[in-house]
Amino acid sequence: MAALALLPTLCTLPSAKPASELGRAIYRRSIPTHRLIDFRVRRGMSRRRFYPSGGHFSTPTQRNCATQASEINPIVQYIVVRRDLGWGTGPLMAQACHASTAAIWMSKDSESTLEYLEDLDNMHKVILSAKNEKALAKVARNLEQGGVGFKLWIEQPENIMTALATFPRHRDEIKPHTKGLQLFRD
Repeated sequence: MAALALLPTLCTLPSAKPASELGRAIYRRSIPTHRLIDFRVRRGMSRRRFYPSGGHFSTPTQRNCATQASEINPIVQYIVVRRDLGWGTGPLMAQACHASTAAIWMSKDSESTLEYLEDLDNMHKVILSAKNEKALAKVARNLEQGGVGFKLWIEQPENIMTALATFPRHRDEIKPHTKGLQLFRD
């Protein structure tokens, strides 16, 4: 919510008033752009997202407001994997990949999926873990009741529900339906 409060500040259009009358309060209230860049680069994220022309943004007003809004509520794909199977991390991630690929293929014509796939270097995924089959089935029911598309992956020939992947959607559309689940940890 705090990020939403920054949006009007970061998207303030240049005024006709001289700089001495505007003051510098607008830029002091916002997060300095160079700190955002350093934060993302240190975490291994793509530098291209923040340096589209190879240059440095000198003020927040030079950034595109639509891009800022999408960074606050990005299009993401949530993946939920069962943890009670006793399988290693590799096989569990294979199940997550199967579910993710199937969900993207099933929603290949939707507007949000096409937008999600436009920038392959900056896709967002959230990997969660479900304690057991019952918890995974509950998430599937919640998503279905909420009108969020998903693919429930059932491993064959064992016929075991192993993972679930949502269709790419804005984070705010999916997050309420995954309450109570923890991030996947090895």
